[in-house]
Amino acid sequence: MKTSRPLLVDTHAHLDLLIDAEQEVRKARSLGVLAVIGVSMGGDSISATMRLKERLPEIVLPALGLHPWQIDREAVEKVLGAVEDHVSPNCPEVRGQ
Repeated sequence: MKTSRPLLVDTHAHLDLLIDAEQEVRKARSLGVLAVIGVSMGGDSISATMRLKERLPEIVLPALGLHPWQIDREAVEKVLGAVEDHVSPNCPEVRGQ
Protein backbone atom coordinates (compact mmCIF):
# COMPACT_ATOMS: atom_id res chain seq x y z
CA MET A 1 0.00 0.00 0.00
CA LYS A 2 1.37 3.39 -1.00
CA THR A 3 1.21 6.12 1.62
CA SER A 4 1.28 9.75 0.63
CA ARG A 5 3.24 12.48 2.35
CA PRO A 6 1.33 15.24 4.11
CA LEU A 7 1.09 18.56 2.29
CA LEU A 8 3.30 21.10 4.04
CA VAL A 9 3.70 24.87 4.13
CA ASP A 10 6.67 26.43 5.89
CA THR A 11 4.97 29.31 7.71
CA HIS A 12 8.01 31.25 8.96
CA ALA A 13 11.27 31.25 7.01
CA HIS A 14 13.85 34.05 6.97
CA LEU A 15 14.90 33.25 3.41
CA ASP A 16 17.13 36.31 3.15
CA LEU A 17 19.46 34.78 5.75
CA LEU A 18 20.21 31.68 3.67
CA ILE A 19 23.33 31.51 1.52
CA ASP A 20 21.40 30.07 -1.45
CA ALA A 21 17.73 30.56 -0.68
CA GLU A 22 16.57 29.63 -4.17
CA GLN A 23 18.30 26.26 -3.97
CA GLU A 24 16.92 25.63 -0.47
CA VAL A 25 13.36 26.51 -1.50
CA ARG A 26 13.60 24.25 -4.55
CA LYS A 27 14.91 21.44 -2.33
CA ALA A 28 12.02 21.94 0.09
CA ARG A 29 9.58 21.80 -2.82
CA SER A 30 11.10 18.54 -4.04
CA LEU A 31 10.52 17.12 -0.55
CA GLY A 32 6.83 18.01 -0.56
CA VAL A 33 6.67 21.58 0.75
CA LEU A 34 3.97 23.38 -1.25
CA ALA A 35 4.89 26.91 -0.24
CA VAL A 36 7.23 28.90 1.96
CA ILE A 37 6.20 32.10 3.71
CA GLY A 38 9.27 34.31 3.46
CA VAL A 39 9.30 36.54 6.54
CA SER A 40 11.13 39.84 6.22
CA MET A 41 12.75 41.81 9.03
CA GLY A 42 13.33 45.21 7.43
CA GLY A 43 14.13 47.07 4.21
CA ASP A 44 16.98 44.91 2.88
CA SER A 45 15.13 41.78 3.91
CA ILE A 46 12.01 42.93 2.05
CA SER A 47 14.05 43.47 -1.12
CA ALA A 48 15.68 40.04 -0.88
CA THR A 49 12.36 38.31 -0.21
CA MET A 50 10.68 40.03 -3.16
CA ARG A 51 13.55 39.12 -5.52
CA LEU A 52 13.11 35.49 -4.50
CA LYS A 53 9.33 35.77 -4.99
CA GLU A 54 9.97 37.00 -8.56
CA ARG A 55 12.14 33.93 -9.27
CA LEU A 56 9.84 31.41 -7.54
CA PRO A 57 6.33 32.91 -7.61
CA GLU A 58 4.59 29.55 -7.29
CA ILE A 59 6.39 28.74 -4.01
CA VAL A 60 7.43 31.88 -2.12
CA LEU A 61 4.74 33.89 -0.34
CA PRO A 62 6.24 37.08 1.10
CA ALA A 63 5.37 38.38 4.55
CA LEU A 64 6.68 41.95 4.55
CA GLY A 65 7.39 44.00 7.63
CA LEU A 66 9.77 45.11 10.33
CA HIS A 67 11.01 42.88 13.12
CA PRO A 68 10.21 44.40 16.55
CA TRP A 69 13.88 44.24 17.59
CA GLN A 70 14.83 46.47 14.65
CA ILE A 71 12.39 49.30 15.23
CA ASP A 72 13.51 52.91 15.19
CA ARG A 73 11.61 55.89 13.78
CA GLU A 74 13.65 56.15 10.57
CA ALA A 75 13.41 52.43 9.88
CA VAL A 76 9.65 52.39 10.40
CA GLU A 77 9.04 55.04 7.73
CA LYS A 78 11.42 53.37 5.27
CA VAL A 79 9.96 49.90 5.79
CA LEU A 80 6.35 51.08 5.58
CA GLY A 81 7.20 52.69 2.24
CA ALA A 82 8.79 49.45 1.00
CA VAL A 83 5.77 47.42 2.12
CA GLU A 84 3.38 49.81 0.36
CA ASP A 85 5.46 49.51 -2.83
CA HIS A 86 4.86 45.75 -2.92
CA VAL A 87 1.26 45.45 -1.74
CA SER A 88 -1.50 45.06 -4.30
CA PRO A 89 -5.28 45.43 -3.81
CA ASN A 90 -5.77 41.64 -3.99
CA CYS A 91 -3.02 40.91 -1.48
CA PRO A 92 -4.15 39.62 1.92
CA GLU A 93 -3.08 41.71 4.90
CA VAL A 94 -1.83 39.94 7.97
CA ARG A 95 -0.59 41.59 11.14
CA GLY A 96 1.35 39.88 13.84
CA GLN A 97 4.38 39.30 15.98
